Amino acid sequence: MQWVSLNTKQLRAASYDADRQQLLIKTSGGSIRTHKGILPHMFDNLVASDDQNFYYRIYLETSLVSDRRGAGSIARHILKIGVVGAGVLLLSASALTI
Repeated sequence: MQWVSLNTKQLRAASYDADRQQLLIKTSGGSIRTHKGILPHMFDNLVASDDQNFYYRIYLETSLVSDRRGAGSIARHILKIGVVGAGVLLLSASALTI
């Protein structure tokens, strides 16, 4: 699939597979969003739109089925889970000593 540049701050590029009716969107945050059930004219309208971000939000965002994030994002989520887990353990331990 070939990528087409988008002219928004949030959305960097789009790629479309007509056979699968699948749209991929690269975001400025580094994630790739997968949308299914997208008809060819919807992709064409996104690319041709004067306000691509508005068109995406109104007509395409509801078809989001996956938001694959980069490894850095996964690591941040794991770190957050660890911090929350440590906090729960500390609260549990202090409750036992009271």
